[in-house]
Amino acid sequence: MLRSFLEILAPLSCPCCHALTDGPCRGCVETWQPAPTLAIPRGLAECRSVFAYAQGVESVVLAMKRTRCHGLARWMAREMASAGAAMGAADVITWAPTTALRVRARGFDHGEELARSVARELGVRAQPLLHRTCASASNASASERSRVTFELSRRGSQFIVDGQRILVIDDVRTTGSTLAAAAAAIHSLHRLSTVCALTFAATGLDFRRHDVSIY
Repeated sequence: MLRSFLEILAPLSCPCCHALTDGPCRGCVETWQPAPTLAIPRGLAECRSVFAYAQGVESVVLAMKRTRCHGLARWMAREMASAGAAMGAADVITWAPTTALRVRARGFDHGEELARSVARELGVRAQPLLHRTCASASNASASERSRVTFELSRRGSQFIVDGQRILVIDDVRTTGSTLAAAAAAIHSLHRLSTVCALTFAATGLDFRRHDVSIY
């Protein structure tokens, strides 16, 4: 209730052109390109993204990360929902958690915000399954990002049964190594689970150029 009231007081504007709308305006969205076709990162059965990560899309992602605009996260989730539904029904939705430093600085985990919004759109439960064990700086290179690792949290492992289909949500796919690391953490204890990933945007980087051993 409080969240909705605050959004009435401070209505959304388009992060790209600043027109007063309930999210990115249709004119801006129509200029965005679909996500490029990239190799599926290791450990994932499927990986999809909605938009190519370019200037307008970048504005939306950064606005969601920096302002915790719940309405913007919900808008992004609606755009992602059709792609998520096309991937097949998921049993659990989770996210690739950001660093503790960023959570303290921003007051929230943007990946969790987005994943819970996607889960509501798809009618699937969202659970915090992963714990980040290796952090990358905000200015990390592709090689440094490839060393990000996760582990399945003790609490998270209680929500998974072998054979389930798990959907990992993230805002942007770059090399794909973060999503592969998330899949590796889940498969470390649940090899029979199917792990897929869905992101709002993707860059043109191909995971095969930065392939690393993560198992």
